[in-house]
Amino acid sequence: MSRLQNPEVSRRDSVKAVDTLPPLTLRRAESFWARLRGLHGLPCLPWHTGLYLSPCRAVHSFGMRYAIDVVFLGADGKRLKQVSNMLPGRVAFCLRAASAIELPGGYCLAYPAYESAIERCLHPRCHGHHHGLDPDSWCRTR
Repeated sequence: MSRLQNPEVSRRDSVKAVDTLPPLTLRRAESFWARLRGLHGLPCLPWHTGLYLSPCRAVHSFGMRYAIDVVFLGADGKRLKQVSNMLPGRVAFCLRAASAIELPGGYCLAYPAYESAIERCLHPRCHGHHHGLDPDSWCRTR
């Protein structure tokens, strides 16, 4: 069995990736106006930074000047769909989604353990962090 096919090696490498993953900062947008504003006020989305939209089943990139990765989450917080490098002027949706996270274009490919970073950010108490997420505030993983 090759190294790529061995699930034990893949799991071990994934755990190492989580341990070395730089902190992820998410802006939480839960009010109508915060979701409407979205990322449109930012000239670019800094690396290791994203926007958490809840509730959300669809996102658009009309009027944006850069590509984004979009991760749709179910009500249980698990990934349902991921769209890589969504270019400006596009729409992505997932009808079963409860929320979505917008990240810099290419982020999910560059950091395969991004799901763990998202989970640590959205559920800090489960991972030893003692701060919560307030609407329209920033969350940072450690």
